[in-house]
Amino acid sequence: MVTQPFARLRVRGLILQTLIAVGAVLLGVHALYRLRGRNEDASTSMLLAYGVMLLVLIARGKLAGLSWRRLYGSAPKPHMLPLLGVVVPLALITAATLILFFVPLSYLAPELVQHTILDDSPLGQINTATQFWMVFANITIAAPLVEELFFRGFVLHRFAHKWGTSAGVLGSSALFAVGHVEWIGHFVTGVVFALIYVRTRSLWMSVLAHAVYNGIFAASIAWNFFTHQPEETQTLAQFQDSLTGGMLAFVAGLFLMWLYRDLYWKDAPVTEIMEGPVPYDAAAMSGDG
Repeated sequence: MVTQPFARLRVRGLILQTLIAVGAVLLGVHALYRLRGRNEDASTSMLLAYGVMLLVLIARGKLAGLSWRRLYGSAPKPHMLPLLGVVVPLALITAATLILFFVPLSYLAPELVQHTILDDSPLGQINTATQFWMVFANITIAAPLVEELFFRGFVLHRFAHKWGTSAGVLGSSALFAVGHVEWIGHFVTGVVFALIYVRTRSLWMSVLAHAVYNGIFAASIAWNFFTHQPEETQTLAQFQDSLTGGMLAFVAGLFLMWLYRDLYWKDAPVTEIMEGPVPYDAAAMSGDG
């Protein structure tokens, strides 16, 4: 019989408990910085937030009787690694959809776009090598580990327990997208990471895909920092002129995604994967863990 800890791991409760715990710790850190008369380090606070979130998830999983071995599955195997090639078209699609959505919006709400997109650069947090490595660790290690455990590990299985695997994949991806500035590309990204997880039954594969995907964007930060080239502040007019480039990137991303699907997913139809069991249930039924 398949045990169901996800009958008790409710998403609303997880979100509320995580927000309360993270909020309390960050308020305490903020107060401590003020007492010491120091400026708060955003990258350190973010890394701390991910750490608190991870502790909440571990505690909730333990209370629910979760089998971590069933949830995470096996380590990535060599034949799985080509699936990581999807990060290239995903990066193109995400960058393109950001442009295609926010450029039209910039004519209606220029100040919103200026503040949300153009002024919010990770390089603005970096003045020292220590700060760089903190930002890099957030992007390529903390975010993939914690976000995959939350969205693909907990949320996907909870929604699948209630409504089936398809709902788990789509619902967890929608929630993942809401947590990011650009929704469309991140929804697609969430779906792909979820499909990789359900197909391989290895949460480590979706963590690795997420890390490589984030690493593409982190590489540009590293290049600018280590070559001592300050990032050019893009004006609103320059951003609006990038619409054609965004369209080309979107088409290129779709084409590469089609090639990727043709190469690596012919023998694993998406519809069949979304109709099958989620990894935790599959592992339980096979007696693994």
